[in-house]
Amino acid sequence: FSYMSVRIRLKRVGKKDRATYRIIAIDKREKRDGKALDTIGFYDPTLNPNKVQFDQKKLDRWVSHGAIISDSVRQIIKA
Repeated sequence: FSYMSVRIRLKRVGKKDRATYRIIAIDKREKRDGKALDTIGFYDPTLNPNKVQFDQKKLDRWVSHGAIISDSVRQIIKA
């Protein structure tokens, strides 16, 4: 793979109507729930307040190699 084709995005996991998400590094050509290159963290919108946990070092390493962060992940990690 090329680092230029890597995206940091969400992968849906969990039960029907109880979705949680993993924050992953994945090739942009893969399906939403395809095989991830690396798991960076998770996001649980079902809790109040929403629970977000991620590894900043992993995120920084992928971004420094040219991975692009999706808009949804960017909003989640800002909060």
